Amino acid sequence: MQIKINYVNDDYILINLFDNQTVEKWGNHFCTKKHVYDQLIEQTPVRNLEIDIPYHWNKIKDITEYVNTLGFYLDFELSEEFDYKQSTLNKLHRFFTYNMLWYDHKETTANPFNPHFKLDSMTRNEWHSILDVINQAVHNLENVSNPTKNAIDIDPPIRSLYFRPTTSLDFNENWIQFDETDIEQNYEYFNKVHTHRNLVMLDRSILGKCILQSFSDNDILTADDCTGRLGSHGGFIIDTDTRRYEVYQSSKFKDWVTSFNLDPALLPYEFPIGYVAESTFNINDYTVIKKLLNLEWVTGIEPA
Repeated sequence: MQIKINYVNDDYILINLFDNQTVEKWGNHFCTKKHVYDQLIEQTPVRNLEIDIPYHWNKIKDITEYVNTLGFYLDFELSEEFDYKQSTLNKLHRFFTYNMLWYDHKETTANPFNPHFKLDSMTRNEWHSILDVINQAVHNLENVSNPTKNAIDIDPPIRSLYFRPTTSLDFNENWIQFDETDIEQNYEYFNKVHTHRNLVMLDRSILGKCILQSFSDNDILTADDCTGRLGSHGGFIIDTDTRRYEVYQSSKFKDWVTSFNLDPALLPYEFPIGYVAESTFNINDYTVIKKLLNLEWVTGIEPA
């Protein structure tokens, strides 16, 4: 199976998808969805200084005040204004992820932030719509937070072409959940990167943080919400250079991993699904961003 990314003036990128059961399952699921895709530039660390900081911080405070009315009291206090600390955003992001993980086990498990809190009549979607306000505000504020020592070391930044589906579909219809065999693909990054340039990998559709983001944010690598990709909404990225590989191979990254008593060789780094077979232009040239037309799924073709 292949994906052909079509641009104006007959330019294109042709992707060969890997010939394995998991990638075939992923491709068959999304090639029938008729998604419209956006093309963006994904950058690690993120930087976009043109955001309304008080607006997003007040969003967080408003939601925490609202959950107080439900009898849910946070085990930490928020400052009146954003303190620009990534550690503050890490804590708030974990408040979102751990509460969503808790929802599925709330009948038998105490809430990790407030063991006396009960949530009886609210659906998962309703709970998510409340807490996702915090999640989205955190992601916006990460653009302006003071960079961690790890983020400073990622210089130049890691950039990728990011293709994100925009078609509005029901969550359950759009999402594909991976089984235990599929999840093993999270450990295939180094096997694939040594044989293919311009790897194509799943995006960060993850309830928590991937390894790379955890490193950039200097977060807790052993946290329950730091995992590989457990499913997909159809988004994927194209690695346009070798920066990701260089960061993973750096002594500072490996020292950070071992500080958690983990082996750098045994992490779910990325979820590779294919590689760029052809391109009519230099995909590493970010000075000229081609206008995207559409994505074309080509089935029944054996990749070279």
